Amino acid sequence: MRGKGGALNVSESRVQRPVIDAWVEAAASLGYKRNDDYNGEDQEGVGHFQMTMRNGRRCSSATAFLKPARGRSNLQIFTGRENPRAGYGRASRSRHTRAARQ
Repeated sequence: MRGKGGALNVSESRVQRPVIDAWVEAAASLGYKRNDDYNGEDQEGVGHFQMTMRNGRRCSSATAFLKPARGRSNLQIFTGRENPRAGYGRASRSRHTRAARQ
């Protein structure tokens, strides 16, 4: 779902600055790998930054994924909490999380 057509659109910056181009070229000339898509499979390297934008505004993961789903009866969203014990059903589509404490 990343890139085009998914809920979270990743795009190249429209800001063009000669100093950024020079910085990328300088890093590449020193042996750093050029990476035109550091949000893809490989994050190593140097390149221009990418953005997640929708209708001219930054689009966060919450805006892209949680906001459209928040009306579902089987979803409760709690903010300001951590849950390192998130689980995903292996043989089924069930997904669950359990809080260490309430």
